[in-house]
Amino acid sequence: MAAPAENVDVLDTPEAGALVVRGGALRVVGFALGTLLSLVGVVALTRHLGVVDYGRYQAVTALVAIITALGDLGLGTLALREYAQAPGGPEARRRGLEALLGLRVALAVAGVGLSAAVAVLLGYDAPMVAGAALAAGAGVLLAGQQTATVPLQSALRIGTVTALDVGRQAATTALMLALVAAGAGLLWFLAIPVPVALALVVATVAVLGRGVPRPVLDRAAWPRLLRDAVPVGLATASGVLYLYASLIVCELVATPQETGAFSASFRVIVIVAVVPALLGTSAFPLLARAAASAPERFSRATAGLIEGSVLLGGVAALGAILGAPAIIAVIAGDGFDAAIGSLRIQGAALALTFAISGLGFALLARHRQGVLLRCNLLAFAVTGTAVALLAAAHGERGAALGAVLGEATLCTAYAIALSRDVAIRPARVPRILLALGGALALGALIPVPAVPATAIGLVAYAALAWALRAVPPELRALAR
Repeated sequence: MAAPAENVDVLDTPEAGALVVRGGALRVVGFALGTLLSLVGVVALTRHLGVVDYGRYQAVTALVAIITALGDLGLGTLALREYAQAPGGPEARRRGLEALLGLRVALAVAGVGLSAAVAVLLGYDAPMVAGAALAAGAGVLLAGQQTATVPLQSALRIGTVTALDVGRQAATTALMLALVAAGAGLLWFLAIPVPVALALVVATVAVLGRGVPRPVLDRAAWPRLLRDAVPVGLATASGVLYLYASLIVCELVATPQETGAFSASFRVIVIVAVVPALLGTSAFPLLARAAASAPERFSRATAGLIEGSVLLGGVAALGAILGAPAIIAVIAGDGFDAAIGSLRIQGAALALTFAISGLGFALLARHRQGVLLRCNLLAFAVTGTAVALLAAAHGERGAALGAVLGEATLCTAYAIALSRDVAIRPARVPRILLALGGALALGALIPVPAVPATAIGLVAYAALAWALRAVPPELRALAR
């Protein structure tokens, strides 16, 4: 592949689409490696903490994730869009990025105190309150590091970004195993993000060298950035809010044992849900540029992203449904058998989760953050209500079903909103779902244990998808 001319942005070249597809595949490979590392840590952590303490650990993690998303105002995603669409040369982009970095760090600092305060209001005990503050403190460092990598992502240097992500997970797992060996308590595990974030900042500075952006207090730029960021941030935060609402509500209405079981299946879903986010983030600079200047190219890119995401979502659904007993046995061990059923229920909706990501990034590229906010608030209301009613009556399985209802609501709302804005025709999605249904039936009907049943289902899915021409052309070319 010929390298583009130096004065031409890579996002405007014909090679951009292929780079996004290859970069997305690389992100998935990096995610798989990171997941293996994460599983090692989770296996040790669940056995070390037990059902009740693991539920406390996940509750703090969910709280910090929500507050971090609210406080960040979606500036991470806004940075990618602004950098891809901003006029002017490299120096102008750099100044804008440094102003945005300063604002993002300032908001992250405010989130530390807010996390601790909300933990107190929720009645968390002292280790949970201190853990919330520490985890939020790590978010200050991560906000700076993630903003600094925006030029790498916009230049489609996805391999470098992937290496940093894998390194972060490796450091997290190493510390988790060390603390388990030392017999540490809950607070130490909640503090792990702090040294990991420090190491990640050092690694990012080493990669960027003199190109590291520095946070700038820009009183002229910050008001404009806030005007743009507030609707984007509310839309992004509402998405995180609806995702974690099921766990927060489950803890309030279910027993500690039911919450612990649901936490195990929820953890699996959250890990897998990173994949569509990675694919969407890899494609987002191209989507943002095409949305601003090439509507037909935007439609083709969005359709391809949705088809590829749903195709991979089928793989995740197969793994969760057919492999649930083996997954829970590995991740949680004894005492978490109740999580198998809830994982299967949530796994049935993973194809929706993958589609949601592609639809959401397309809407955001079109500056439809108001629509994103309304859709996510609707999903939050449906999820919170459904989980409150179903978890109180049916425990962890009711919580899982409530979460699925929220996913279905959000996917439907996104699809309707995008269809009213631009013509997107992901024609291969029905064929993908047909292949998925056939593979699930085959894997479920053959009387073998979970692992071989999952392998049979995946092989059948790949064969059916290829035979039905459900695989997008770019992925077929990459496979060849």
